[in-house]
Amino acid sequence: MSEFMIYLLKAQGVFMVMFCLWWLSVRRTPFHRLNRAVLLGILAFSLLAPGLGNLLPETASVAIDLPDIMEVPLDGWYEAADGELAGDGWDTSDGDNTPASWLGWLLLGVLAMATVRLLLISIQVVGLVRRAREYPSHTVGGIRYCQTEGREGPSSFFRWIFLPQVPAEEAILSHEQAHVQQGHSWDIILAELWLCLSWWNPLAYAYLRALRQVHEYLADATALERVPAEEYLRALATYAELKVRHRSTMAASLTHASLTKRLQMMKNQPTKAQHRMAYLLLVPGVMISLMACLPREQVAPVAEELVSAATEVVLAKPELVGTIPNGNPIPSKDLTRIASGYGWRMHPIYKIKKHHAGVDFKAPTGTPIYATGDGRVVTALNSDKGHGNHIKIQHTEEYTTMYSHMESMVVEEGDWVKKGQQIGTVGSTGMSTAPHLHYEVHVNGQHVDPVTFLDKEDLKKGSR
Repeated sequence: MSEFMIYLLKAQGVFMVMFCLWWLSVRRTPFHRLNRAVLLGILAFSLLAPGLGNLLPETASVAIDLPDIMEVPLDGWYEAADGELAGDGWDTSDGDNTPASWLGWLLLGVLAMATVRLLLISIQVVGLVRRAREYPSHTVGGIRYCQTEGREGPSSFFRWIFLPQVPAEEAILSHEQAHVQQGHSWDIILAELWLCLSWWNPLAYAYLRALRQVHEYLADATALERVPAEEYLRALATYAELKVRHRSTMAASLTHASLTKRLQMMKNQPTKAQHRMAYLLLVPGVMISLMACLPREQVAPVAEELVSAATEVVLAKPELVGTIPNGNPIPSKDLTRIASGYGWRMHPIYKIKKHHAGVDFKAPTGTPIYATGDGRVVTALNSDKGHGNHIKIQHTEEYTTMYSHMESMVVEEGDWVKKGQQIGTVGSTGMSTAPHLHYEVHVNGQHVDPVTFLDKEDLKKGSR
């Protein structure tokens, strides 16, 4: 549920960016068909853009052939169940501390109002259909002309055109026929459905008004191709003076766009093709929206290259061989399994995609934990929150490792340790529900996939 709310918020963000760009840059251009296509495209793009990131493959961990020791693959995820691991070592930069429940309640509120609006739309549509059946009518060329009562003005909805009882002028007929033939009712239905989910967004209402206005511009342009301009303008002025009413907002009518704006737009013929270049201003909005909706890049998608570079340094300076954290914090013989890998996956508590910044080694309480490389202990902290009791070791200026949820620590801040030296034991302190070690590797302060640095040969021995 919270995932859908996040998707909806992203879609609204894309929609606002694109619609504002359209409004500021090209809404006054006389390319009405293009403007209609752009407005509908904005709606489609807003719905699709947040999901485009899911089409990209996640950064995979290095494949390791461990058929027995691994109950799930290293690039998989471990779903918390029956009191096992849950919620540790996840990236909190985007709100891990905020429970997903409030997103669920927010979504329920949005859907409740959406249901109300959808009900109102349904009532209006049913009313239009009923009126179309009750009014005297005749059908010509697949269009059904219905004679209305009282001072109800001309309007159209799908294949129905509603006209006053007095004979309608050819200019008005041409205008309403354009609405029907160009399928404007479909646009309104789509925009109204979007408004059901966007009732709290003022730009969604502006979008609907803009779309209706473009429809009127298109109908005006089509009518002017069929009747003389003087006759058409006289007909518009006549209906403007009558102050007719319209019983439904779902139907296209003559008064949905102001007469002044329409008269001005009728004068603006698309004679300058270079005006189309203004639509290129929408391209940055597309790029920004796509970049904002794509998942955050994993910090080290080329971690193997880091290891290769480190190997070259070691070959050049053998004295640094122990400082690269390329060991295993828990030997395979003591390891129950690797419970959760590095990368983007569904959070077991919040049920939304989060970035797991390390690898979880499941082992019994009290299992020894070893330093994966030579270095200095820069943090040895006892805590009952977050990472619990944890240690950080600075190996070089570039490399740091962290060991979390420890039961006990046998080193202190400032101590120098050697690769393979015991630094503590496995526990379940902090945000943890089962004994395990959460292990991270940092390169220049950024998380990288620890799998790249593990001793694969040792893990393979444990799988035999």
